[in-house]
Amino acid sequence: MDEDDEKVTDVRDRIEQGEYQVEPRAVADAILRRLRQLAAVRSERVGTRERAWAREQRLQMRCSYPESAPSPSVKTTSAGPARTRPTAVMSSVIARLASALSTVLQPDPGTQTQSS
Repeated sequence: MDEDDEKVTDVRDRIEQGEYQVEPRAVADAILRRLRQLAAVRSERVGTRERAWAREQRLQMRCSYPESAPSPSVKTTSAGPARTRPTAVMSSVIARLASALSTVLQPDPGTQTQSS
């Protein structure tokens, strides 16, 4: 049995006995390490020639395979909450008449309509 199999067996036994303690920092480090590995593999897979070809073809690759770290935001609005003028719903005469008319013209609940 190799070292990895022994580790798996040991962890499995500790879990079954209720003795296994999760280490959040170790889990987070492992996740980040794996994500960095995937990013490196992805970057290797898409080389300079592919990027040049995509630019010539006007294909979108920037988000999927960025060439460098993200650039600073070009957002020009403030970071705080936006302010707007309060709005109010004003019922116009036409809206009130339309509402009253639709109420009057509703069919009786006991009647059926048919179209052909």
